[in-house]
Amino acid sequence: MQTLRIQPDQWTAVGDSLRFAITDIDPAGIRVVLRGQIIGGPEDGGPIHKACEIGVGSEAKIGLVTIALIDTKPAKRDSDPHLSTAKVGVYCPPHLAIRFVKEPT
Repeated sequence: MQTLRIQPDQWTAVGDSLRFAITDIDPAGIRVVLRGQIIGGPEDGGPIHKACEIGVGSEAKIGLVTIALIDTKPAKRDSDPHLSTAKVGVYCPPHLAIRFVKEPT
């Protein structure tokens, strides 16, 4: 597992085909947008373009990739929402790199 501290609208790639970004952060959880292709499992290579919600201590499975929410640090009231962060753990096959990237087109 690799852990990352992510801000809203910061895109993260898992391998070359799957990307995700957090769109909203609150004390109880996050909303994540997934784009690209599913890695592994029965839908391997299939397209994905969806949003899901993950609560603190919960996870979302996308093929062989799992995104787990460890904690959130929402911005203080009346401040810039981009000051919010979430700590996520990404589980994936070891040969796949996890890195921050530009927004997919």
